[in-house]
Amino acid sequence: MTTVYLFQVDSAKENRPFFEGIRDASPDSVYFRGLDFNVGPWTPDGVRVDLELDPSQPRRSLVLIELEATEPTALRSSRKYIHESSSEICGEFIRYLGRVIKDCDAKADPREEKITLLKIALAQSVPVVVKTAAALRSSTTFLEESTLIDLASLAGSNQPPQRYVSDEAPNGHTSTEKRIARKRPTFRDVCKLDAEQSQALRRCILILDSVVRQTDHSNAVYRDWKIRPPLKRLLWKFVERPPALDQFILKQGGSGTRVDIEPLLSELVKIWAKSGRQIGPEDVRKLIDDYFSTAMEIKPHDEMHLIFEEANSQVGKLLENLPQ
Repeated sequence: MTTVYLFQVDSAKENRPFFEGIRDASPDSVYFRGLDFNVGPWTPDGVRVDLELDPSQPRRSLVLIELEATEPTALRSSRKYIHESSSEICGEFIRYLGRVIKDCDAKADPREEKITLLKIALAQSVPVVVKTAAALRSSTTFLEESTLIDLASLAGSNQPPQRYVSDEAPNGHTSTEKRIARKRPTFRDVCKLDAEQSQALRRCILILDSVVRQTDHSNAVYRDWKIRPPLKRLLWKFVERPPALDQFILKQGGSGTRVDIEPLLSELVKIWAKSGRQIGPEDVRKLIDDYFSTAMEIKPHDEMHLIFEEANSQVGKLLENLPQ
């Protein structure tokens, strides 16, 4: 039997219906609201832990939950945890449970016994699968659920996040999320991109360039920022522009295209090296590959400071390990 534990970290009233809805759907669940729990610089809206104590098949999963009013914002909010350390999260959560237990003890709260059982179980040698999940406040189901990168790497998994969007668009076509999963480019050699993917790759390069060259500061929305982003301004200054970037960033319209990825990577390597970042072509490819799905989700009115915050969280760890 699996016991569901729900911890609402952010006690905002607008978040309560989500947690209370899950609680009501699981009669044996344990629900606790309050006390701070941080993952690095961030505070999730809540945490769900599923605990299966069957000796023959014990399981523990810990899900960091981000709730938002709109789907794109929720997806971006949840993905910022994807590169965090699962072991550090578990350690911090166990310490959080210690504070919860003290709070229950001080108030003679009957939940203390079950929460103590959870703390003991998480401290054992049974692996804990740590995930991050996005949801709407108006729902009680996840839009997307992703295993943290360090656990996915240990398992040898290169699977994309598990998406739960299953409805069709009014015109009968599948949703954007399904099309992304089915047609995702490999970013190697010559890529054939549809219009949406071409725009997303351009968006991806412009944003990553700002993060790498540390020009990632803007209060504009994406629609306004993309008119004169730092990379475009830099390219305009060249007497002899890098040909691949000149064609793809400055001259390519909004249609689909075939693009040779390798010259793009080489030219970015040279530009970034002049800013003090020694990043090889394969690392540039990895940055683009990791960030592309997020770039596909960006909308015209999304705020750049939030876009940069997530881009930094996604690519920051790779950049930290590269020569300055």
